[in-house]
Amino acid sequence: RLIRQTKGYSQEELARQLKVSFPTVNSWERGRSTPYPRHQHAIDTLYRDVVGAGNRNQVFIVDDDEAAGLVLADYAELALPDWRATVIDNGYDAILKIGLQQPRIVLLDIMMPQIDGIEVLARIRHNADLADIQVIFVTATNDERLLDRARAAGALALLHKPVKRQELTDLLQAAVRNTV
Repeated sequence: RLIRQTKGYSQEELARQLKVSFPTVNSWERGRSTPYPRHQHAIDTLYRDVVGAGNRNQVFIVDDDEAAGLVLADYAELALPDWRATVIDNGYDAILKIGLQQPRIVLLDIMMPQIDGIEVLARIRHNADLADIQVIFVTATNDERLLDRARAAGALALLHKPVKRQELTDLLQAAVRNTV
């Protein structure tokens, strides 16, 4: 959808661009099927053109709570003024966008529907191209078992909501130093 929204394509126009049928694009967007590798490559290329994947000075905020995500994005942009903060509202889109854009830092909510933050981090760590991404968990949970799993997953840090701006600023600056 991001490609269509940014380029102003209808589903039909995107289908023509990718040399597939309109129902195929519709099925991909609705999550009923996934593209074949030859189509995925074309989609990835278009996506990179749309989002400008060359700039890794990005902080991705992955949180299903829109308000919390926007607050974290504001804090990140204040802490790192030359960086771009992008809010992603679910784990599935986060995995795709992290793989394509390879941001240097990810603020990751632990508890999300479908794919939680711990699984997102596991998939990041499974990909050697993403090994240098600094991940900071952000959570509102007090469930000790879940927090123990999160700590064991290998994130740089774990912050509890509501996040204190100075604490996040210090962690973001430490994360920047770790990625140089």
